[in-house]
Amino acid sequence: MFRLQRFFSTSSLIILLVTAVLLGIFFRTLSINLLLNDGENKNVATTRVLANSLWPQIEPLLAETHAATPSSETERLHAQIEQLITGLAVVKIKIYRPSGMTVFSTDASQIGEDRQTNAAIGLARQGLVSNSFVKRDQFNPYDQHYESRDLLQTYLPLYAPGGQQIAGVFEVYSDYTPLLARIVQVQWWVIGGTGLILMLLYVALQLVVRHAEGIITRQEDQLRDSVSELESARELLEQRVDERTQTLQESNQKLEIEVQQRERMEQIISEREQRLQAVMDNLLNAIVVSDAKGTIESINPSAEKLFGYTNSQISGQNLLSLFAANLACPTALLPATVENWLTPLIETPTERKCSRRDGSLLPAEVAVTRSSQGGQPRYIVSFRDLSAQVQAEKELEESRQKLLHQEKMAAIGSLSAGIVHEIGNPIAAIDGLLQEICSGFELAPAMRADLEMIQQQTQRLININRDVSEFSSPEGEAKQLVDFNSLVGRTCRLMRYDARMKEVQLRLDFDPTLPAVELYGDQLIQVLMNLISNAADAVNRCRELDGEIVARTRLDGDQIILSVEDNGCGMDSDTAEHALDAFYTSKPPGEGTGLGLSICHSIVALHRGEIEIETALGRGTCVRVVLPVAQVDDNPPAPQ
Repeated sequence: MFRLQRFFSTSSLIILLVTAVLLGIFFRTLSINLLLNDGENKNVATTRVLANSLWPQIEPLLAETHAATPSSETERLHAQIEQLITGLAVVKIKIYRPSGMTVFSTDASQIGEDRQTNAAIGLARQGLVSNSFVKRDQFNPYDQHYESRDLLQTYLPLYAPGGQQIAGVFEVYSDYTPLLARIVQVQWWVIGGTGLILMLLYVALQLVVRHAEGIITRQEDQLRDSVSELESARELLEQRVDERTQTLQESNQKLEIEVQQRERMEQIISEREQRLQAVMDNLLNAIVVSDAKGTIESINPSAEKLFGYTNSQISGQNLLSLFAANLACPTALLPATVENWLTPLIETPTERKCSRRDGSLLPAEVAVTRSSQGGQPRYIVSFRDLSAQVQAEKELEESRQKLLHQEKMAAIGSLSAGIVHEIGNPIAAIDGLLQEICSGFELAPAMRADLEMIQQQTQRLININRDVSEFSSPEGEAKQLVDFNSLVGRTCRLMRYDARMKEVQLRLDFDPTLPAVELYGDQLIQVLMNLISNAADAVNRCRELDGEIVARTRLDGDQIILSVEDNGCGMDSDTAEHALDAFYTSKPPGEGTGLGLSICHSIVALHRGEIEIETALGRGTCVRVVLPVAQVDDNPPAPQ
């Protein structure tokens, strides 16, 4: 029989706990919103005081002609600002030009940073104030680092005194760590106090319910006694027709009561089923229900959206058909096989590859729950789509690897420049001494021939030293007017000293009509070195052929075409299709990172160009870099 006290105890306790938690959350949210509004008003007032008081010191820093570097002016301004904000929650102030250049910061190491891509600075240039609350140990997307305390970060327009013209942008950091700690403490007091009050109410209601249940129990006992008496009376009344008729009527009445109770129970069960179905329909996770044999019985709308099946289409299929083919078992499965496969996933969320209706795969977190219905076991499988999380992790790793590659290249360039500088003076001294000996002394023909050969080799060392020096000298971040043929020629001469080019012929075919073009020379050298290195690796893998690489330039209308062609082993269609993808490589483990062509593609895209690959297995490869002659000089950032 339905137990009133047990139902009340469970449901009331849950409601009390949820109410206390919701009140705590509401208090915290309201407090933080009020804190943000108050912090914004304080920061607006602070920046207005600073602008009005220190405008003569700030105005020169905002001029585009002024160098954005730490100086005595910034130090004096720093000291004056520190005096004005003493006793406030402000921990750092930065001033930007409208272009996004940092001209002042209480952290001097940040002066000179270019934040033109910061969206908040763009809003401030339009006269808008923007706030962002950065929690402790949370990544700050504007400053690109993790914060060690809770900060209110406010961007405000800097108006010139006496006018409405926006001369710059203020960024103010306020430390709200103590206030937030106090809010959390008060939040717990609110939750605890509310919980205590509700618990007292709960105890009072519990006593009332217990008393009511006692009354109901006594009435049930009395009812049982009455039924017993009626049963005894029925046996006595069977001897008489009137008594038998009366007994029959009583039986009919009892039957009607039981029918009414059954109808009420069926209504309660129906309502519970409707509530359960509503929960299933609104879950974000995909839910699949199957029997003990793995036959799917139903799925929720999230599962229909995730896998591409409707409920009617997938009902009757095997549960393991939703997993990738290399992980799942054959369709005809014994119940024990399904149980053995799903048991490790019970109550333990695990990442698995799943298969959609169109055959595409997706990563998902899978958790299995075993239940029973009507004495029959059931499996309830939950799928959470991890595609966005996996893609974010992949992009993060790709950025990290590209940055590491760039740092390695910069270190190698610096090392090469140092070595060239150290060996240049001894080589020049040897060459001068040889010239003096050959011109100032009468030498035997054999000795003169030997000295001339030494002088030729010394000149060769000087040429190599000059090529390496030109290659390692940075050309700056701005585009420069470059002789394209000369750039390709210098790079090819340097690549001839690579050990992989020992048995490979590197041939040059230049178009003399190429015009000079503005581009990032260092980056184009990196592209050409990558292409020649890949060609050399491909040629060296085909030892039965005489290795040859051809670097060719052509002018095609308003485009320059640089092609690197080899007679190596070539690529199949699948490899060629993924050749420009990051971290994809066909080389053995340890011989390639899969970043070379990906970085080349980024550099060429930066120059508004394209990379075309023409290849066939066993027939070599031709990679074409197509660049427009007229480059758009918008100073884009260098590729990572």
